[in-house]
Amino acid sequence: MRLVARYAQACSLFPTPDLEHELDLLRGHCHAGGREYDQIEKTVMYPLNPGPNGENVDAVLVELQRLARLGISYVHSRVTDVALSRPPELLGERVIPVAAEF
Repeated sequence: MRLVARYAQACSLFPTPDLEHELDLLRGHCHAGGREYDQIEKTVMYPLNPGPNGENVDAVLVELQRLARLGISYVHSRVTDVALSRPPELLGERVIPVAAEF
């Protein structure tokens, strides 16, 4: 995180239980180095799994909202089990419009 704070324009993280701690470390390194923390774009890798019939949509939205509250700008993802169900439609109908408001 020290190198990110000093040189990077963005950093990509994973939404692990340590994410908030990692962001706090980055914030501290930015402060110590005289850099604005908000100048660094924060992203995560998060697999979107709305479930075959949308049963996980609420959990996905809760996690996306948590990430937004932590200052995550973008979520890079893959849609799991896309060939077995209708996740793209579910994401377009029930996740993207709500997440756009975060």
